[in-house]
Amino acid sequence: MVDDYTAKMTELIELMRLIGNDTQQCEVKECKRKISSTITDTLSAFSNGSGGWIILGLSEKNGFTPVEGFDARAMQEALSQACEKMTPVVRPVIVTCPFEGANLVFARIDEMLPRDKPCFTTALGPHGGSFIRTRERLRLVHPYRRRRPAHDLL
Repeated sequence: MVDDYTAKMTELIELMRLIGNDTQQCEVKECKRKISSTITDTLSAFSNGSGGWIILGLSEKNGFTPVEGFDARAMQEALSQACEKMTPVVRPVIVTCPFEGANLVFARIDEMLPRDKPCFTTALGPHGGSFIRTRERLRLVHPYRRRRPAHDLL
């Protein structure tokens, strides 16, 4: 199973190296000493959109190369904890994959079911903590408007 994830991660990194930035479906974070402060925004955006991939321990500014001194085990745990800060809780597949002599953390974030959206950072609430991803950028959904049930439209 890890081999499948390693192959997918390598494919995504090669694409990002080719185009020079992350994509709408994949976001990289260095996370050398601590988890990125915007990781919950990314979890929200992928959960509210069509899903996506997160790679921790990779430097975009250094040509998508592994970050020296990256602690994959600690960042895998930190990512799991960030997922618990979401409403509803995000349940990604998180694996550690080898890449160019280093271990990176690779996570697949699935789209939430429509009934579970919006996915937001619990502490910020649905209006301040719900995001979507457009191209390679995150955008706050403001104001967030939930679809009204069909019976309310009659």
